[in-house]
Amino acid sequence: MERLRRNDGLAFIFPLWWYSLPAMVKGYIDRVWNYGFAYGEARLPHKKVLWIPLVGETEESLKKRNFDTMISHYLNVGLAGYTGIPQSEVAFLYNTLAEDLENEEEIKKHYESLFNRAYELGNTYSHSLTEK
Repeated sequence: MERLRRNDGLAFIFPLWWYSLPAMVKGYIDRVWNYGFAYGEARLPHKKVLWIPLVGETEESLKKRNFDTMISHYLNVGLAGYTGIPQSEVAFLYNTLAEDLENEEEIKKHYESLFNRAYELGNTYSHSLTEK
């Protein structure tokens, strides 16, 4: 809790498991974001949270049944909103398993684009916290 209090923002990068947080991340939130610290009598002091789910499937596949909307609502409203964090953003990184890609060059380019996107998200995120 003390480590959380020292920061203006939070960022979570995690594999999406069964359209939700992995048990370890969910367990962390359950144990640390507790009553009197994150909700109830108090709220989290953070200005912003960035959620980066690593999605094994394609964007089209995730959106097919509106899973992207459901997951974003859960993270932005159910977790961030409920604990008082005013700005919450979900940035999916899709097809992290590269299963539909056929050759090594295609796979390499895909992973480079994912790393570049992650870098861009982190850079934008860190600058947004330092701007006054």
